[in-house]
Amino acid sequence: KGEPYTVEMGKLAVLAGVSEFPARVKCATLAWHTLNAALHQADQPVSTE
Repeated sequence: KGEPYTVEMGKLAVLAGVSEFPARVKCATLAWHTLNAALHQADQPVSTE
């Protein structure tokens, strides 16, 4: 059932379960926001708000 989906998504498939818990989307994306801020040398605190 889930095999083609996980093959297509690769490593991002680990985030697939987040869709079942909308309140956790911000938690799941915080690391990406942090990485983006670091790459752009942002001097503001990172937030998902």
